[in-house]
Amino acid sequence: MITQFYDFKNIWRSSLACFYLFVPLLTMNTGKQSWLLIFIVLVFVFLGCSEHDEEPGFVPGNVIVGLNKQVTLRQALEFGARHADSVARMVGFSYVSNLPNDSVDYLNQLFDTRGFNYAIAFLSTTDNKIITYDDKSMIWEWLKLTEDPSLKFQDSGSFISMMYYMPAGTEKQWIQRFTGHPYVRYLELDYYVVFH
Repeated sequence: MITQFYDFKNIWRSSLACFYLFVPLLTMNTGKQSWLLIFIVLVFVFLGCSEHDEEPGFVPGNVIVGLNKQVTLRQALEFGARHADSVARMVGFSYVSNLPNDSVDYLNQLFDTRGFNYAIAFLSTTDNKIITYDDKSMIWEWLKLTEDPSLKFQDSGSFISMMYYMPAGTEKQWIQRFTGHPYVRYLELDYYVVFH
């Protein structure tokens, strides 16, 4: 996840400094000395805007893992339980149910009665399949529901990703350790970007 921070105070200061530098230069005569002074100021402005070689910052303790399509929710959760502190977030887990089309209301009532506030079932307009989305707040209970054979859920086969929590300072070693794991499509830190 990329979070953007805007440092408006420094943007305002830089803009104001450029304004005060360039207004007097623009009102000067355009002799050789003026052009030399303008060139020197522009060099300093561009040098101040150059990119830094520092590594971008990231949220300590977070690693985002893109999982391969064949990885099930159970496998992803058990992987996180074995190798990380906990699951922070998950994206892309959706299911197709082979129940009859008139079962959409039944499924939505079932989600409500079981407390799955963020789960929803709807009828796909393209292939008349019932599509259900996951509920992240009660993940282990949701897993049991998706594995209930009477509901006839199947993974939709979409790409999925999870964010795992781990001790701060171990993120890069964790990424090195699990690069090439059969479940893993990609691994990345939870970077944030700061604009000055």
